[in-house]
Amino acid sequence: MEHLLDGIPLRRFAQRFAEGQGQAGGGAILSKNKLAMITMKCILHIGTEKTGTSTIQAFLDLNRSLLRCHKILFTQSAGRINNRDLSVAAYNLTNIDDHVKSIGLRTAEKLSNYQTQVIDSLRREIDQARSDGLDTVCFSSEHLHSRLRTDEEVERLHAILRNLGIREITVVIYLREQAALVTSLYNTAVIFGGITTSPPEPNENEYWDNLCDHKESIQRFQKLFGAKSVKPRLFIKEGFVGDSLVTDFLYTAGIDLPKDKLRFSGRENESISWFGLDVLRRLNVRQPVFLDDGAHNPIRAGVPYLFRSAFKEGKKFKLPPESANRWQAAYKTSNEWVRQEYFPDREKLFLSTSQGCNQDLGIDDSELDQIADLLNLILIARSQTGDSLSGSELLSIIVRKSQRKLRKLWKTPSP
Repeated sequence: MEHLLDGIPLRRFAQRFAEGQGQAGGGAILSKNKLAMITMKCILHIGTEKTGTSTIQAFLDLNRSLLRCHKILFTQSAGRINNRDLSVAAYNLTNIDDHVKSIGLRTAEKLSNYQTQVIDSLRREIDQARSDGLDTVCFSSEHLHSRLRTDEEVERLHAILRNLGIREITVVIYLREQAALVTSLYNTAVIFGGITTSPPEPNENEYWDNLCDHKESIQRFQKLFGAKSVKPRLFIKEGFVGDSLVTDFLYTAGIDLPKDKLRFSGRENESISWFGLDVLRRLNVRQPVFLDDGAHNPIRAGVPYLFRSAFKEGKKFKLPPESANRWQAAYKTSNEWVRQEYFPDREKLFLSTSQGCNQDLGIDDSELDQIADLLNLILIARSQTGDSLSGSELLSIIVRKSQRKLRKLWKTPSP
């Protein structure tokens, strides 16, 4: 099935637009002069994953009105907070991943129709912003990087933006040290259904390798958006402008807002303790995220929130030192290229991350399995009765089940 954009094969679309024959709302053909009058600038924040994207997105959402007062649209039609639908609009039609399955797009035809709807909605929103005098549109989604892994998909993203009357594009991409990134990725993977006892090794998982190969990531977007348009930043707190990720993003994106009017949210996407992670991993085996037909498992509703609420405190999972060394070594050459190109004043792109060792929890596997079995029964009963369960209630149940060993670990008084 040939991929179409506004009913035009992608390659022909790019050629027509270069000739000033692109389509806008209502299918009208626009002249070069008309296009020049309506072009907008764009800030394209593409992550990467595990670099504070939720924090940046929450800030943009909270300050949406202030941004608009400064002629900047933070779009809603591609997703109110995370503009994930923009990445979906650029998918290859064979890219039927877990996300599109979860929203019912399990065929190329359904995905294509959805892409058309997203682009049409974006066009209406941007046209309205343009008529209101706005001159910049801001998109933010880590999935623009993590899910668009082919040159063809990035080319399609570029064509979509140009079709929307966008010309001057700044691509902001944050890069994180690989061992710390893998540690955080594993935490998130388990929170959202992962069942493996440890992260993959380098070159074992294409998704994880894509997030860790910073040279390839930069070059993938340079090919279409131009080297000068891509602005890499390091996800290192000491290196942030103003010691703040949000301030650093605003500076990099060229957004100048009055400091006294800025609104900030709390920290997003908290990790959970190693103990909570181990229990949840076992629960994931008993209650997978997706059913056999690809639909979300309703019994798991709210599970990530429950575990994040119950297990905020406690020792965190640590990537074993030997594994951390392998991840760092695998991308040493990639990191050095980034350093030379963008951060020549740094001796190394990243300092080595001290991971340490995971200590014995002092709880037998059989006990952890019993806790997971109990939680599974509670989730099933909850789904049948409609009763809710708070994080504190979840923790209380686990503490009672595990008796003295777990009470000592958590320093929780006996009930």
